[in-house]
Amino acid sequence: MKIQGISQQEYDLAELQVNNLKADMDIVRVSIAKTQIRAPYSGSLGLRNVSMGAYVSPTTLLTTLRKVDQLKLEFTVPEKYSGMMKKGNHVTLSLEGEKQTFTATILATENSIEANTRTLRVLAVLNAAGTHLVPGAFAKVNLQMDKNNQALVVPTQSIIPQARNKKVLVYANGAVKSVIVETGLRDSSYVQIENGLNLGDTVLTTGLLSIRPESKVKLTRVQ
Repeated sequence: MKIQGISQQEYDLAELQVNNLKADMDIVRVSIAKTQIRAPYSGSLGLRNVSMGAYVSPTTLLTTLRKVDQLKLEFTVPEKYSGMMKKGNHVTLSLEGEKQTFTATILATENSIEANTRTLRVLAVLNAAGTHLVPGAFAKVNLQMDKNNQALVVPTQSIIPQARNKKVLVYANGAVKSVIVETGLRDSSYVQIENGLNLGDTVLTTGLLSIRPESKVKLTRVQ
């Protein structure tokens, strides 16, 4: 062009051809890039679901990718404990076959109580989980409730549920009387009594269905 060895038309046609070749090269590069699958984060791969050389599409499941340094924990708590489930609180958990206990941080809770089970759904996150923890496993969650060293507790089997309240049978001076109680926290073995009993009361734990109030009884064992 400087020495006018070619015309402007020839130059424009040559430039167009070059641009077309560059566009074809970009298309090839995009096609090559589609043959590579990159994970959005680092983790551990599961079993491969396709064979080498197989044709795949965007909907083909190749394998599973698990983020090994973080797991989510989902559990439910009775509605009476829902006020204790605050974001940032910690819970401990253990798994079957694992001697080590782990600590998870509450991430969020459901905004309503489940109508059928009367429970609150809680989501927690477990950091530094490690590769030996497998997603989908069942965990036993231990919740640290309010601590009260002066609380009165009775065995679970001593509580007699009724339609509108709960009662226990108290032994005094050789006779039995029925006492309405208010319960608090409980586990698999014991129930906290918030109102109705006093320190030192003797509560019956066996033969409850055959005992009537004001009947005379004889204790065989006192715990």
